Amino acid sequence: MICYVASLEPRKRPMEFLEVFARLAQEHPDIRLCLLGTGELDADIRARAAVLGVADRVELVGFVS
Repeated sequence: MICYVASLEPRKRPMEFLEVFARLAQEHPDIRLCLLGTGELDADIRARAAVLGVADRVELVGFVS
């Protein structure tokens, strides 16, 4: 499992992180991604994960204190 802990804002580049994860997922079928944080890109990340075919391996947890 790979974890990303940051706000889901453009300046933190979570979309690029997701793209890299999708490439890794092609070679590692058991890998999973956990995104901890909230932000304006939440819906975009969910949609892009679906397009990349990794939505079933990506968990958006939300805010964690």
